[in-house]
Amino acid sequence: MELEKIYRGMENGAETIQSNFSTIEKKVEENIVDIDKNTKLFTKSLLITDNSYYSEGRFTFKRIGQVVTLSIIITLKGKAEWQTILPKDAFPNGFLPIANADIAGPLSSNSHVGSFANIYMNNAGLRIITNGSLNSDQLQGSYTYITDQKFPVIES
Repeated sequence: MELEKIYRGMENGAETIQSNFSTIEKKVEENIVDIDKNTKLFTKSLLITDNSYYSEGRFTFKRIGQVVTLSIIITLKGKAEWQTILPKDAFPNGFLPIANADIAGPLSSNSHVGSFANIYMNNAGLRIITNGSLNSDQLQGSYTYITDQKFPVIES
């Protein structure tokens, strides 16, 4: 942001205004935050096929600072009761939720009214529970959580 210099027509007015302007300009420059330099953005996608509980699972992790958004699209093979669909070791480095965090929510389906699938995630991994038959049904959901892990090293 650039401030416009103002001069007055009275004696020493221009000097006073210039002095005030320099003070204000210095304060503004000290408070500037460069978003591009201070925001860390990293995206990691996993595609897992032929799991015991789903035929295909796509997990996309997007991290900005300490906030992670996980988008999930999976095609289930059938009913799953508290099955681990993504163990802790399968999470990319820097994307596990903080300790003691419990993230839970639904996975939505367009084709099976009355059936449901919910996910439950903590720093031990991601689990799913379903009711009814969701065979060959595609489910999706998006979840946001905080991590305290170090930011992943970006390979160049």
